[in-house]
Amino acid sequence: MTEATTQPAVEPDVKAGTDTVDAGALAIRPGQGMRNLSARQRAAFRAIVNFEPNDPLAWPHIEVFLERCVSLSLNPWAREAYLIKRGTGSNATYTAQTGIDGYRKLANDSGKYHSAARVYWTGPDDDPEWWHLTEDEFGITVKRRVWVDAWIWPDRHPAAARALIRHYDDHGNVQVSDATAHWGMFAPYNPKWEGSGDKRRKVIDPETGRPVMELAEMWRRDGGAQQLGKCVEALVLRKAFPAKTSGIYIHEEMDQADVRAHDDLDRARTEAFERAHAQAIQPAQGPGQADGDAHTHTQGAHETPVDVEVVHDDDTPLPTPALVSDDERRAWMDAEIHHLAAIIGKPEHELRESLGMRLTVPLDKASPQAVVGVLGAVRAGAVTTLRQRGLDGVADAYASVPDDMIAPVEALFGGTDLWRMAAPHPFAMQDANDACTVCDGYEDDRVHGGDR
Repeated sequence: MTEATTQPAVEPDVKAGTDTVDAGALAIRPGQGMRNLSARQRAAFRAIVNFEPNDPLAWPHIEVFLERCVSLSLNPWAREAYLIKRGTGSNATYTAQTGIDGYRKLANDSGKYHSAARVYWTGPDDDPEWWHLTEDEFGITVKRRVWVDAWIWPDRHPAAARALIRHYDDHGNVQVSDATAHWGMFAPYNPKWEGSGDKRRKVIDPETGRPVMELAEMWRRDGGAQQLGKCVEALVLRKAFPAKTSGIYIHEEMDQADVRAHDDLDRARTEAFERAHAQAIQPAQGPGQADGDAHTHTQGAHETPVDVEVVHDDDTPLPTPALVSDDERRAWMDAEIHHLAAIIGKPEHELRESLGMRLTVPLDKASPQAVVGVLGAVRAGAVTTLRQRGLDGVADAYASVPDDMIAPVEALFGGTDLWRMAAPHPFAMQDANDACTVCDGYEDDRVHGGDR
């Protein structure tokens, strides 16, 4: 039979008959990994990702993403595909994403595309106007949903959306695929905030004691029908054209994952803070102190037992923290000073000398608690600098640090990579590897001489 498919337009940035995604000097070749990207490609790559592409932990994910772009003829430089990182450290995940137009393009390029998907919406189950009772072919009474092809109630959201699409199978026969997306599967709700700067706080419901949640801004328009419609269209396209669309998602499908990733980071940071605070009130175990006395600390001539119970958002008690030695606290403090020097653009040795002058002793001779006592002005200056660079989230995290807190930098800065916070500076290579002595970044990172 004759296929009535819409022929895909020839894309000027995809070379016909080749596997190379071309954009002039930015052309991606099959098998080209992050190590082999040119400086121009790396600079362009930063525009389509939300992380530092020079991070070796990200390289395997980048290589898979680039191979996927080549195999699908998606041009990342034309913003037809993005690679998005969520989470930090070993918990980080990387997702290839595109817009709904990119998904339609993939379906069209399959050669099996018959016609555009049709999307329908339905209302809540507790409203009898949205369903009626009927018997199925087995005589069982079931609810039949009422679906509409346009959602005209912007003050309320649909309960679900459904999409149907016609496409050809391998034998040229027309098939129909359908998919359903429920509101709770995709709608993203964020905590509501009030105040600004270091007074910015989550709004708490006085009755439940839990944060007040609000629908993400893009989903508030037209009751979220358009966003949910995009999600269900992506579902049905992935069902109809799995070879072309598997492993890549549209942005709207991942909105809820963004909220979860933020919550996970916020929860991890809160727990790190609480553990560090609980550990900080317990001094290092002395040579004559028995293991069973690890829960006590000395106040003057008296020994007072300290019963530490730390509870986080879900009311689950955290394990009793182990003692932290002065050496560990000193390592935390040194790491914070290293970060501060990079943020304010001051050589680290000069900052350490300045702090030592305030203490009247060299920094390596002073106790960590004494050092943190003279860090107040430097911390405040770093917060101001971060805000000037538009890093309000990092600044808010750092501004909320208690004055006497000594903690890992992941807790202090919310797990943010150092290169994003560092002031522009000349690249200074370490002897042991090709990373910068100031920020631990690579030579073509944007902080080395500013944005490229």
